[in-house]
Amino acid sequence: MEQFIKELTSLIEQHVDEANKLFTACTSAVVDEFDLIKRAELIDHLEQATNATPALGHLSNALLDQLEQYEYTTLPAESRLVLHYLMKANKVKQKDLADIATQSIISEILNGKRRMTVKQIKGFSQYFSVPVTVFMND
Repeated sequence: MEQFIKELTSLIEQHVDEANKLFTACTSAVVDEFDLIKRAELIDHLEQATNATPALGHLSNALLDQLEQYEYTTLPAESRLVLHYLMKANKVKQKDLADIATQSIISEILNGKRRMTVKQIKGFSQYFSVPVTVFMND
């Protein structure tokens, strides 16, 4: 019985640590891209468990708010610079975006010779998993 209580206490303490980390992630600012990625992964896990526990959906939304705040304050304002930043950060080449626009069109967008269309904005947003608003700052 003593062993059972020790194991149970250890299990509870483990979950307390996880809960503390989760609440800290939901209430503190994102510090860098590594932190951003870790929190995005945590959101994925929370969204998978949201059906079982609706409260996790609220935590997922709180985490998402922290991610969006980081992106809003960190990403460049001009949409072509945002695209350039996201391509560089994710090691994406122009040819990887061929379903959204041709290489020549993407090159013109990146060089400021052409503006993104609504269709392209939606495509880039889906491809990079960012809100469409990050491409609408021109």
